[in-house]
Amino acid sequence: MKILKSLPSTFLCVMIFLTFIQCQDQPVKNESISKPDDYLIESSQAQYVARSFLAITEANSGIRNGRTSAVQGSLKEIIETKTIYDRNGNPAMYLISFGKRIGGNEVLKDGFVIVAADKRIRPILAKSDSGYFDLETDNPGIKIWLEYVTSAIADAKRNQPKPSGGADILWDQYLLDKNDGLINGRTEDCTDPPCPGDPCPQDYFYQSAILTTTDWHQFGPYNMFCPTSNNASCGACKISSAGCGAVAAAQVMNVYHKPATYTIAPAGPVNYVYPLQNSFANVCTSANVRAREIAALIRAAGMWENMHYAFNKCNSYCLREDIKNAFASAGYSNAGKRVSWLSNYATVNSELTGGHPVIMDATTKFLGFGDWHIWVIDGYQNYITYHKSDPQNPMSSCLGTEYAYYHMNWGWNGIVDDTWYGMNNFTVDGVKYDFDMNVTLGMRP
Repeated sequence: MKILKSLPSTFLCVMIFLTFIQCQDQPVKNESISKPDDYLIESSQAQYVARSFLAITEANSGIRNGRTSAVQGSLKEIIETKTIYDRNGNPAMYLISFGKRIGGNEVLKDGFVIVAADKRIRPILAKSDSGYFDLETDNPGIKIWLEYVTSAIADAKRNQPKPSGGADILWDQYLLDKNDGLINGRTEDCTDPPCPGDPCPQDYFYQSAILTTTDWHQFGPYNMFCPTSNNASCGACKISSAGCGAVAAAQVMNVYHKPATYTIAPAGPVNYVYPLQNSFANVCTSANVRAREIAALIRAAGMWENMHYAFNKCNSYCLREDIKNAFASAGYSNAGKRVSWLSNYATVNSELTGGHPVIMDATTKFLGFGDWHIWVIDGYQNYITYHKSDPQNPMSSCLGTEYAYYHMNWGWNGIVDDTWYGMNNFTVDGVKYDFDMNVTLGMRP
């Protein structure tokens, strides 16, 4: 069942206001339900789930075998657990960081798992095999995602008196000990064949290619051709930010190797030599030919999106509907279209599977001007876990529980890019939560 939370109708001026986008500021938290229930996951349980998840994925190279019991045996050590709370101070999720201790109190973080704190939500919300998750980041995309998931958890508490069958199965997959005799509703191998019931199919896993190879951002040297600004927030460079919409569009253009050439002041004529890589020099301007190509492409994308530079302090914004105009102006055969994420994530999956990145724009509030962001979704993972319809009856039929993760390029200097995020189906087969997320997709060179 799919439930959409629609935004109320209002005056045309408000709708126009909502189309503006800017990439900064802390989202305002939504209310969460504050009451004790039987579905709260404790920190120790979340750690067990994280270890089980890591052990299973390591043992099966990402393809989880339904006959593999949840075990603790990962080569990585849990070095830190942080509780992420909702606005009312209730646990919403746990950030569990893996790594190793390298002497004294010094640790090297190497991967993490974010585990839900309520059994009405699927267990694993985000995951990475490397790096760390910075809760204090100024990355607006991360803030939007955290608020999105926190609100989805609150929504599940409001609308679901108990976990859905699919959510129950996923929690059992990681919480049940091998000595319990059941995992995903299947019996352990019996010692006296023939055994009752047919086994369910092996779990299914698919991962697309990660389509972008760049970690661009909005400041020097990527914005070297953007308009200058005397606003103090622009720093010593005194150059406007490039705008998250321009960075997102330019990184997608880099995937498609188009446009081939363009002339824009003050860069002059540029012949792009694709694929463009990263410019690691943290400088205001650069004489490096490749760095200037990237900056020129980002500036051109911003111009085509009618970017408003240094509109609020050093922040730049564009109309969300104008993202596709950049591709039309660059001569693409299909400039794409902007559609609702919640109603079209199956199309997003198809695009990513076919090698086509999509651009997402999102916010956390109905009326807000500083809590928007635009970024690229450039990868897709799909899981189907098969299980018995009655876990206590091996003769029962098999069902499949499907869920997905998405790889993000936030356009924020590569911060937390190498991570897979849950973006839909948080309750597995229950309530869906809409956060005014939209995607521009279908671009073709």
